[in-house]
Amino acid sequence: MKLLSPVLLLVAVAAPAYSIPHISEIMESIQEEREEPKPQPQPQLQLEEEFSKSDVQTLTFDQRLDHFSSQIDCHQEDNDECETFKQRYFYTSRYVHKEEEKKGVGINTNRNTVSFLCVGGEGPSLGPSVLVDSVHCTGDMIELAHKLHHEQNWNVHMFSLEHRYYGESFPKKNKSQNKGEAYLRANEKELDSDDEYKYLSSRQAVRDIVEFINSSEASQHFKNGKISNNNKVRWITFGGSYPGMLSGWSRLLHPDVVYGAVANSAPVQAEADFRSYNDH
Repeated sequence: MKLLSPVLLLVAVAAPAYSIPHISEIMESIQEEREEPKPQPQPQLQLEEEFSKSDVQTLTFDQRLDHFSSQIDCHQEDNDECETFKQRYFYTSRYVHKEEEKKGVGINTNRNTVSFLCVGGEGPSLGPSVLVDSVHCTGDMIELAHKLHHEQNWNVHMFSLEHRYYGESFPKKNKSQNKGEAYLRANEKELDSDDEYKYLSSRQAVRDIVEFINSSEASQHFKNGKISNNNKVRWITFGGSYPGMLSGWSRLLHPDVVYGAVANSAPVQAEADFRSYNDH
C-alpha cells in the first residue's frame, strides 16, 4: 500500500458534520477544563537519552474473539460462552510524574493527564521497543508525550496495542502455546486455516481498541481510570497508514471512548480504481 499525504483526524462530538481540528486544539481543550498552574522549570533531557532507557512493560488481557456474535458480557467470571484470546499490549509510565505514579494519579488535581495509544497493525512485529524507538510511534506520539511532560508539566501514559493475528496476539495459536512446540508444528495447517482468519478484520480491530480502553487492565494503570476530580482520563489514538485508519475510525465510531485521534498517511477513503497511485 502506497502511503498518502499525512492527515490528522480529530472528530468533534457535537458537530453535525464532522470537523477536523489540529492536534493542538484538542490538547488546548483538555487544558482549559482545569486551572493549570504555571509549570515549574523542568530539566530538559535529550530525547535520545530517554529512548535508551527500556522501561516498557509487556502485558496481556483477555480480548473478545468476535465482537459481533452476541451481547454476552465477556468480563463476567466463569463465562464459558464467551470465546477470548490473549491480546498483548505495552505500557510505560515514563512521562508520568513519579510522585503521582507511586501514590495514585489523583495527587495533583490540576495536572493534565492523558493516555496515548499507539495502534498496531502494519510493519514489524511489536515488542517493548515500540514505546522506546520504533517506526510505529516515535515520530509523533512519543515526541509529543515528551514535550507535554517536560514543557507543560503533564502526565502522559503511553500504550501500544498489538493487532489481532499479529505477533503473539494470535487467537488459536496463543491458546495452544501451553501444549508445546510439538503440538504447534503438528497442527500448523489447522492453526493457519482460512477458517481461523475469519475474525481478522478492521471492524474487529476497531472494537479491540475500544474494548482495551474500557478494560480493567488498562485502567489499573490509573486510579480506577479517573483522576481525583472524577474526570475520565482522555484517550488519544495514534497510527500511520492502516493503523492510522483504525485510529481515525475508532474516534469516528466511538467518540465517547476515544477523545482524539491522529491518523498519519491514512487512506480512510477507499478507491477501487486508484489511478492516481502511480502519480506519486
